[in-house]
Amino acid sequence: MRKWSGLELGLLLLALAGCGAPPLDRDEWKVIPTGLSDKADLLDIAFVDDENGWAVGSRSTLLRTADGGESWTAIPVKLDSDSRFLSVSFDGKNGWIGGEPKRLLRTVNGGESWTSITLDRRLPGSPIKVYALGRETAEVVLNSGLVIKTVNGGKNWQVVTPASAGGIRSAERVADGSYWVVSTRGGSYLQWKPGDPQWTNYERTSSRRIQAMGFSGGKAGWMINQGGEMQFTANHGETWTPGRSVILNGLGLLDADYTPDDKKIWAAGGGGTLIVSADDGQNWKAEEVPGIKGSLLNVEFIGNKGFVLGQNGVLLKYRGAAD
Repeated sequence: MRKWSGLELGLLLLALAGCGAPPLDRDEWKVIPTGLSDKADLLDIAFVDDENGWAVGSRSTLLRTADGGESWTAIPVKLDSDSRFLSVSFDGKNGWIGGEPKRLLRTVNGGESWTSITLDRRLPGSPIKVYALGRETAEVVLNSGLVIKTVNGGKNWQVVTPASAGGIRSAERVADGSYWVVSTRGGSYLQWKPGDPQWTNYERTSSRRIQAMGFSGGKAGWMINQGGEMQFTANHGETWTPGRSVILNGLGLLDADYTPDDKKIWAAGGGGTLIVSADDGQNWKAEEVPGIKGSLLNVEFIGNKGFVLGQNGVLLKYRGAAD
C-alpha cells in the first residue's frame, strides 16, 4: 500500500464501515523482503513445521524459509515452461504444489526435492487448490469443478465428486472433508459433502457477484462480494448476513481469514487495502503498511503465524496486536 498522508488516511478511514474509527494503535504487520521482481505475484503459503515453510506464485515462483517466515530464499525449479503456482499444502514433510498450466509438484522430504506429477489429459481443467492428506494421499480441486484424489502419491487418480460443479474461481476444503466453491462468474456458490449425490447450489443473496469465501476452524465464515461488500455466517453456511459494504474507497476486497482464536478477521484487496474487524464484521479499522504497491491477494493464518501475500512479490508477516 502506498504511504498515505494524514489527510488521505483520515478520508480512507471515514470510508470504512464504522465511520470515524481510529487507525490501529500500532502496526500489526511488517514487510518481509523477498527479493522477487515486480512481475512475480505471491499466491499461497504453507509450512512443514514451525520454522520451515514455502510460498508459491506466478512465474514459477518458489520461496523457502527456515526461520518461521522472517527471511525467504528463492528456489529454482526446472520446468518445461513457466507456471502459475496457485496452491501449496503440507502434511508433515509431504507436500504438494498445484497450478497452471495443469501443473502438480510433489515432495516427500519437506521440499528438499520436488517431483513433477502428470495428470491425465482427459481430466478437464487445471489445479487451483491442493490438499496434502498424508504420505501418499492428496486431494486436488480443478477449476472445472471436479475434485480428484490420489492414495498412491499421484500414480493414479480418482474423481471424488460425483459430478462437476462447473467452472469455479475459488475453493475451500473444511475439516469434515466437504468443499465450498464459488462459480466462475460469481453468481452462486456450491457445497459438496462426502456421500452427497451431487453438488448443492446456492444462489447469491446479494446483488453483487461473489469473489471468494472461506471459513474459520469453527462455524464462522465469510463471503466477499464485488465492490468491497462482505457477508458472514455463524452456523457454517446455513444462513448468511445481508451484504454490507465494509470499504467504500472504490477498491475491491480479494481474500480474508480469521486469526487462530477467531477473535479478529482480516481482509485484503486492491491498492494495498488491509483492514481488520474485531466484532464479526460490524466495524473495521485500516492497517497502514507504507510502500506497498499493487493488490494484496491472500491472507493466511497458519498456527500462530499470519501472512499476507500480494502482487510484485509483496509478503507481510503478522506481528500481533499490542499488549
